[in-house]
Amino acid sequence: MYGTRPMSYPVIMIKPQELIETLMRCRSLVRPSDESAFTTGSTPVICHTLDESIDALANTGRLTGAQQSALKLLFAPTGALQETATENGWGEDYLRLSERFDDLIESTT
Repeated sequence: MYGTRPMSYPVIMIKPQELIETLMRCRSLVRPSDESAFTTGSTPVICHTLDESIDALANTGRLTGAQQSALKLLFAPTGALQETATENGWGEDYLRLSERFDDLIESTT
């Protein structure tokens, strides 16, 4: 019984191109960044999460609930993105990107 069917998550519809641009900008800032001592999310893991969401949006124009949850964790205050940004000198960029992300995600809920 267990594990026979994949868990189903709701699909979230958003403004895909705007979110893709926001996530790509984050990815471009994260890639050359050093890892933060204050987060468990390594830069390769952060990039992987961003890439999966970018790919989903580019291919389907949608995010699953699981993908949306993963992004919300990345963008959360004191989350992996903010800690990485702060340690690498792009904290102001993070704040602008995070605000844009929040606006785009909140418009779907």
